[in-house]
Amino acid sequence: MQRYLILAVSAVLWTAGDLAAQELVWKLNKGDRFFVHTAAKTRQSMKFMGQEVPQEFAQKTVTRVDVKEKSPETIVIAYTTEKMEIDAGAGLDPKLFKALEGLTVSVHLDPKTFKARKVEGYKELVEKAAGNDPLLQNVLRVVLTEDFFMSNVESQFGFLPAAPGTVSKGQRWQQTGSIPMGPLGKLEVTKEFTYEGPVDKDGKTLDKISYKITNSKFTLPANKQGFAPGVEFSKADLKVTSGSGVYYFDRAAGRLLSSDDKVVMSGQMEIEAMGNKVVLEIKNETEASTTVKDTK
Repeated sequence: MQRYLILAVSAVLWTAGDLAAQELVWKLNKGDRFFVHTAAKTRQSMKFMGQEVPQEFAQKTVTRVDVKEKSPETIVIAYTTEKMEIDAGAGLDPKLFKALEGLTVSVHLDPKTFKARKVEGYKELVEKAAGNDPLLQNVLRVVLTEDFFMSNVESQFGFLPAAPGTVSKGQRWQQTGSIPMGPLGKLEVTKEFTYEGPVDKDGKTLDKISYKITNSKFTLPANKQGFAPGVEFSKADLKVTSGSGVYYFDRAAGRLLSSDDKVVMSGQMEIEAMGNKVVLEIKNETEASTTVKDTK
């Protein structure tokens, strides 16, 4: 009797453990299409020579995502900008970003790690959006780099554990990535993810994954060219002072349903112009919310 009791208890414990562990995998197939709706707000402050220049702007985008290719060797995702609105507070002409609507770039991903390998169609996108105006083309190349598209795709797809298998509540894993910052350079970041378990949200049972940024390293652009001719970045010490977010993954559909992020960066940057050096104190706070839908 005792032997059977032990076997019964073991079976119950095994079943409970099996239910607690969840398999989280993307279910992408060639021909799949969905729409990513993103709303972001940025508050930025730049202080130099005793003067502080605050800035605040918002951005809304709708991106159509098409799975163009799916194989054991690669995944090709086509990103088409359906809608892009950015207010004038960003210091850039909103019409320039409006010109991106309807244009497409394709990003090649590693099917195991979801790390971006290359971008196709970038040159054509810049030329179509800016026309024959070399100044506008340069602005787009500075603001919307190839790294921007690669980082964006990795952020949306690369948050699940790299190793296949099940995850249990409380399990943690790390991923590295980057945050492109246009002409300033980019931040390499390390994210620590935690599986929080199933939750009820929007009438569905979703898997909640939280993250926090545990490490960051800033890198200046290779040419150190600033915002204007004759302006160069000579030194920089920017880092993420706080960064966190949450993903809600639809296990049944094998797709991200929504995410929220908040990142605060701060530090100093030294620029040189006409033989003079100026130290900028920078603080940037960005909050973003993303929702994935079947329609735009």
